[in-house]
Amino acid sequence: MKSRLPEGFKPPSMNNVIENAKKMQVEMAAVEERIAEMEFCAVSGGGAVEATVSGNKKIKGIKISKEAVEDTEMLQDMIVVAINSALEKAADYRSEKINAITGNMSIPGL
Repeated sequence: MKSRLPEGFKPPSMNNVIENAKKMQVEMAAVEERIAEMEFCAVSGGGAVEATVSGNKKIKGIKISKEAVEDTEMLQDMIVVAINSALEKAADYRSEKINAITGNMSIPGL
């Protein structure tokens, strides 16, 4: 069975495809650079612990309330939760911005 293309259909030229890919690459690099400079915060334990991470997945700071120090096991859990939540916020923001550029195309390695 032959597939039929609409009359007058012209496939995109390879030059256009390459040009668009280069533009997308430049835009993604700019977004990655901006995101790396951003900070993402999350709290746990009702505000007992606050974690701040950079867009390039580096821990920038941890704030702990005095009350949270009394139970070290719970404090450890709250720190992990806050850091993971902040990292997830950063990853979600990055995905949102990259998908806006790529049009939700599935590109290996992104």
